[in-house]
Amino acid sequence: MDPIFESSYLGFKTSVYKNRVEFKSLGIETKIIPIDKIASITLPMWGVMKITLVAVSGERIDIPTRKKKELRDAVYKAQENTQ
Repeated sequence: MDPIFESSYLGFKTSVYKNRVEFKSLGIETKIIPIDKIASITLPMWGVMKITLVAVSGERIDIPTRKKKELRDAVYKAQENTQ
């Protein structure tokens, strides 16, 4: 399946698919978050190159990226397609 959105920043790679977000940190660890388990997305103040995904369990996942708004919009788009 092709991703809706892909981004890489300082060795961190993020891919948004229809049903999940994959986050690879420095090519070592891969974290997969199902789209339907994402409760909210937080964009920090200007100049901070990351977003925070908050899972329904309360877990917070910080994702380094230079494309904060594009990543947020891709997650929202994927969530719309699951409803």
